[in-house]
Amino acid sequence: MKSYLKFLIMMSFLWLSAGSVLAEMAYVTDELQFMVRTGKSTSNKIVAIARSGDRVQKMETDGDWTYVKLADGKEGWMLGRFLVPDPPGKVRMITFEREHERLKQRFSSLEKEAAELREENKNFKKTLTEKKTNLEITESAHRQLKEDAAEFLALKEEAAKMRKELEAQDLLVKDMDARLLERNIKMFALGAGVLLVGMLLGGSMRKKKKSSFY
Repeated sequence: MKSYLKFLIMMSFLWLSAGSVLAEMAYVTDELQFMVRTGKSTSNKIVAIARSGDRVQKMETDGDWTYVKLADGKEGWMLGRFLVPDPPGKVRMITFEREHERLKQRFSSLEKEAAELREENKNFKKTLTEKKTNLEITESAHRQLKEDAAEFLALKEEAAKMRKELEAQDLLVKDMDARLLERNIKMFALGAGVLLVGMLLGGSMRKKKKSSFY
């Protein structure tokens, strides 16, 4: 009798253990396949297979069946209830992910260009400062040597030349500042785009998680 009870207890334990293993979580796949046939019946020959997210061209509808043309040119009948006007959630999510990655790469590229422009602008400003210093030295020497006619004319010509170079450098720096401002504006706009696409992607993923319970 005791041996029989021990046997029952052991079998109950094994049954409960097996039940707990079988009760693990699982998800229904969205990688579905749909048969494209030569006619409007499941008994007709299969000519192609359409998968979730494939784009097809609707050629004709007859009751529950729709005649379609696939991207590879194959044609046939498939059940129309599997066709929807908009891309499925997975395709939209992949599109969002690609756009998000493209925006991040573009943002990174603009950020690099802006850094290069800042460095170039810094070098131009340094050169401009040096030219201003040289101009001040030249003008000072010009004032001291203006009594000497020959040297006065030469220094005057050199000062005029340097003044023109200085004006050109000033215009170049202003142009660099304008380009840098434009890059910063583009970076801000792209940063906002990355954030918006990230939010849309996050919302799409949350909706997908909720829909998996139905």
